[in-house]
Amino acid sequence: MEYTDEQALDEIRKGVHMLYRAGDVIEVRVPRKHEDKFSKTTAGFFNNLELLAQAIHLINKKYHQTVYTMLNPLRPTWMKFNNKAYVGSSTMRTEIQRAGESFEPRMKKSTLWESGKTHWTMRMGEDEDILKRRWILIDIDAGQPANTNSNETEHADTLAMAKAVIAKLTDDGFPAPALTDSGNGHHVYVRVDLENTADSQILVRRFLKALSQQFRGT
Repeated sequence: MEYTDEQALDEIRKGVHMLYRAGDVIEVRVPRKHEDKFSKTTAGFFNNLELLAQAIHLINKKYHQTVYTMLNPLRPTWMKFNNKAYVGSSTMRTEIQRAGESFEPRMKKSTLWESGKTHWTMRMGEDEDILKRRWILIDIDAGQPANTNSNETEHADTLAMAKAVIAKLTDDGFPAPALTDSGNGHHVYVRVDLENTADSQILVRRFLKALSQQFRGT
């Protein structure tokens, strides 16, 4: 199905509003193409859902690349400046300097071994940066080798398994999960409300391990 620009933006808006709440701090990330030495990582942090949707749409349209977003909201400490996506570390570094802000936590410091000079690069959100866990991602693929696309049969199999997982979770009393097509397989998003603690991280890992053992090979 071909979408007009406005239709594509509307679809992105729907996904954004399904996943996030107003005021959430969300990371947008487009990894650089490693086969292209001139490509750069694009990243930014947003707390405005409309500007988030517009940024995703613009990146899709201009660069024709897959856009990733952090599934769970980040801590507000990321929000010294926001609602822009930056192509390459230098553009982010320049704007932070102009704003008179600290590079941390949005950038990380490293030392170049050739010159010994300090170098600041984009730092992506990690587990410790998550404010709360509102979603658990269940990633269902066809088990194909890395960098290999699934065929139609394999893709259909992942959909069948995703539906079986959703039925099981619903029967167990979970809120109705969300289902999306990941391209090579399917994603199931499970709604939760967990503080980001060591205990909750262990709980999520155990939940995913138990589910994987139950549905492996079905």
